[in-house]
Amino acid sequence: MERILIKVKKPGGNHDNASAESIGRRRGSSIGSPVSRPPVPESSSFHPSQSVPQSPLLAANSQARWLVGKSRVNTITEGQVHELMSSSTSDNESGSEVGSISRSANKTTKVLGALGVYCAGVKYFGFESPAAKTFNHIFSFMETSFAKHSRTKEAKMALDIHNMRYMMRVYPDGMRFASSNYDPLIYWRRGVQMAALNWQTFDLGTQLNHAMFEGGKDESGYVLKPTELRDIQVRPFDSAIAEGKKERSVVSFRIDVVSAQQLMRPANLAASKSMDPYVEVQVFHANDKRDKKEAGSTLVHDHDTPLKFQTEVIRENGFNPAFSGGQFRFKVTTKHPELIFVRWSVKLASYGESYNSKDGAAIATYTAKLKNLKQGYRTLPLLNHGGDQYLFSTLFCKINVDAIETRLFDAPPPTQDMSKFNRLGGKVFGRASTSPRSTFETSSLEKVNVDGNS
Repeated sequence: MERILIKVKKPGGNHDNASAESIGRRRGSSIGSPVSRPPVPESSSFHPSQSVPQSPLLAANSQARWLVGKSRVNTITEGQVHELMSSSTSDNESGSEVGSISRSANKTTKVLGALGVYCAGVKYFGFESPAAKTFNHIFSFMETSFAKHSRTKEAKMALDIHNMRYMMRVYPDGMRFASSNYDPLIYWRRGVQMAALNWQTFDLGTQLNHAMFEGGKDESGYVLKPTELRDIQVRPFDSAIAEGKKERSVVSFRIDVVSAQQLMRPANLAASKSMDPYVEVQVFHANDKRDKKEAGSTLVHDHDTPLKFQTEVIRENGFNPAFSGGQFRFKVTTKHPELIFVRWSVKLASYGESYNSKDGAAIATYTAKLKNLKQGYRTLPLLNHGGDQYLFSTLFCKINVDAIETRLFDAPPPTQDMSKFNRLGGKVFGRASTSPRSTFETSSLEKVNVDGNS
């Protein structure tokens, strides 16, 4: 059963009183207002229809609302609407009336807003503000705003501590015109509970999100964060850690792609071409630095294996291809071993035996969280480009996961922060990025801003 966690905005405390007072003041000031009223239509020129019943919302207030100052009243919602253009020269607009306009800007209905007892959205004024201490508050950040608030080491620490006790939501940037998605692993590793995505696009971001929440023992839709993201870890004194070494987890596992069954032929594949499939296995984790451009910004692990492997191409067999060279061994060093994901992609060779170099050309995919995969021989389902499961297309694999090892690694040397220089250079030379990347697989800018010096 699918469940959705809903966030609502916190309603204003004196919304009703402020509205009533502002209406009263508005009527009083309209008496002495020098603004000329529009001519009142004669009774003979206006005849309300008797066949159409009058709306109960409009019947509650039969008086006409006149333009006063720089505002007017919506007769349906009884709320004040700001006028973009006004020729008023009234001097009766006091500071109190301006304040009433700002207070009535909250569109949240008080009765419905009171139902949001679990997540009450409040505006961000800093992690030390009184609103940041309420038990059920939730901050919402656009992905670019989140990167701005997590550039320095101190800002990251404050953000991590906040997310250990309170809620946070991140949503895609408004400049993603193609409805692409960001990498949710960037925000999950920072303790963000709600990573909102463009669900109309079944790209890698949506696939990771499905793998994150569809697994588990109870399949309730809720996933408990790792221990290091819920509580501050207090460890006994260790001389190695005191000297600057970093503790990381080494996860080793093996995936054997044995065969595939009844692969669907793409509709856009020419009838004269045969199906020459191969399987690509790729690993994603929270400390993935493949797109990092800054040298010395992260720990270097020479013993880690590549995170992407491909089987051989099987010529002219999309019904039951068997792979003899599909034995892949992975070794990943990460701070969050629970945030490791594996994606299987079935692709077709371009010219018989050569691999397809185009990204996103998979005819079927499946993504799973490594922790949720059962070991041994397993049959994995396959999904199409829209996220719908094929009825008969499957993959037959063998999965083996070793015990997790904990090791200490030398911390990288401190590097000079070049973020200010880069921002200055972008403004001077006009090379600043104006929109997010089309796919988050190449969004190295996000990882540099959020994950630097981690």
